[in-house]
Amino acid sequence: MKILFWIVSLCLVGLEAAFGIGKVIGVKSAIDWMNRLSLTKPIMSVFGGLEVGAIGIILFSLFYKGSFNDKIVPWACLVLVILKVVDLILHLKTREPFPHVIDPIIVITLTAAFYFLRKRL
Repeated sequence: MKILFWIVSLCLVGLEAAFGIGKVIGVKSAIDWMNRLSLTKPIMSVFGGLEVGAIGIILFSLFYKGSFNDKIVPWACLVLVILKVVDLILHLKTREPFPHVIDPIIVITLTAAFYFLRKRL
């Protein structure tokens, strides 16, 4: 069970860090998506920054145990799920291809799996 927890955790951190950092620095796909939605660069950077912040809290909690982490990690998971639901809605609104739509679904699933596995260990 512990190996599964680490696999899920590292997949979640890796995927979401890549997505969030891509939005912050403005990779081509993020800029194209931003233009289709008529969003400004600062809004996209804030969105990506929130994702990176939430994933940073999760990453920190993997290596440092404590009561503070036990209280803040559920909130980070909630923020991450809300951001990904908004992300999914925006992808559906712009009629993105299926691989773009599946990304938020995968991250939501990994976040839920991380939260429940973390509770069980």
